[in-house]
Amino acid sequence: MHLREDGIPPAAARRLGASPFLIGRSVHSEDAARASDGADYVITGPVFETVSKAGHPGLGVDGFRRIARSAACPVWAIGGMSQGQASALTNAGAAGLAGIGAFIPPGPATDIVSSVQHLVGNLRFVFDSPASLP
Repeated sequence: MHLREDGIPPAAARRLGASPFLIGRSVHSEDAARASDGADYVITGPVFETVSKAGHPGLGVDGFRRIARSAACPVWAIGGMSQGQASALTNAGAAGLAGIGAFIPPGPATDIVSSVQHLVGNLRFVFDSPASLP
């Protein structure tokens, strides 16, 4: 289950459903991250400017880092993602990256499959490499 920042608290949502299930929450501030007790993960962003959230300035790596340090659970980054940002965001505390358009190049489906396979391999290296973690 994924909750909006202004939705019911994760602890209350957990009491509503059958166990076990994961609860995530979108957060956009340090206060919201601290108020996410009971969440299994939080997603914060937009970290960088993105067309899907026009008019919302990105948090940047430092803004993401502050939110990640405030959360009591793993934090995922979303918004304006690209493969080149993975190392900076893992160093800032990201447990993962969420995105759509930035990871999928335009072109035939065969190009997309190849590109996503390559991307997943590179991201696994970043997230599984002890040297890349904070």
